[in-house]
Formats: sequence, structure tokens, C-alpha cells
Amino acid sequence: MLWNWYSKDVCFISSQWKTSTKALFGGTCVGVFALLITINWWRRILFQYKIYCAELREKEVVQLLRTGVALKQIQEPYRNTDFTQNNNMFVEWMIPFTETWKHHWFWALNQNLAVEVGDQVYLYPSIFEHIVFCVGDTMEWSVHHVIMLLFMYFNGYVFISCMIGAGTGFLLWQYKNINVAKRGDNVSKRCCL
Repeated sequence: MLWNWYSKDVCFISSQWKTSTKALFGGTCVGVFALLITINWWRRILFQYKIYCAELREKEVVQLLRTGVALKQIQEPYRNTDFTQNNNMFVEWMIPFTETWKHHWFWALNQNLAVEVGDQVYLYPSIFEHIVFCVGDTMEWSVHHVIMLLFMYFNGYVFISCMIGAGTGFLLWQYKNINVAKRGDNVSKRCCL
């Protein structure tokens, strides 16, 4: 468990993964690099999956609202309390805690997969979509723990391979929009929009 630069006769995770030659060790470094790129790609796939599920659900809910269907309503937790004006530290801590334990987020499941809270509508994935995301997230979580185990060998070459792979994977797959600008007076209009 000390920092090292060993490249021959090094074992990783199990006795089956032993680098008896420098070529096998080099393959390990390339494999670790590829693993980090792949996990960043997988993270992006899950992110995009959630976005597409949300867009689909939004279209469905908009159609429901246009037809006059009423959505399940939940009262906003702090609407009828003077929470912000109360100086009692115990009360300020207790109100959010008790609201959390009511599990509004859990009981929100319904056939429309949408809940109205005040003037906002919260959209939920279907059970199948949630299970798919759960499986994908579990796979990501498992790979992250394998990466953690590789880090714990304190091998400089593997450590650097992980860092470069993580950086390259982030560069390739995590380029996302940082905000959404709505079309309006503050956004310049172009001829083709």
C-alpha cells in the first residue's frame, strides 16, 4: 500500500490479473485508460436517456393538460408557514426534516407521471424507464468501485492512466449545454429560426 512504479509481476484486483511482462503491464495501462473513457461515455448515455425521457413525458403531460385532465396536486410544504420569519433554530431545522419524512417524492407516483405543486409541474419517469436507469446507474457505480480498487494499488503508471483516461473521457463525452436561453427580446433573432 505504498506508492510505487512497479511494472513487472504486479497483481491487480485478483491473482488472475498479473502482469508478468512489461507488455502486459502496458496493456493494463491502456485498458485502464479505455475504461475511464468508457465510463464517461456511459455517464453521458444515462444523462441523455434521462433528458429524452423527460422530453417525452413533457409532451405527454402538455397533451393531457390541453384536454383538461387534472393532475395530482401536492401542497407546497412551506406555503402556509412563517418559516422564513421564525428565528427559532429548532423550528428552522425541524420543518424541512418533517417535510422530508412525508415522502412526497415517493407518493407522487400516479398514472399521469406528473404532479402539480403550486404553479409547477414535476414530471416522473415510468417505472420501466426508472428501472432501466437504475440498472445503468448500478453498472456505473460498480465500475467506479473497480477504478477505486485500481487506484488503491498506488501504482504511478495506473494512477496516471486513470487520470488521463478520465480527462480524455470528460473532454470527449461531457460537453453539455450550461443553460437554456428562451427565445425572447433579449435573444437576437436570426432569419432561419
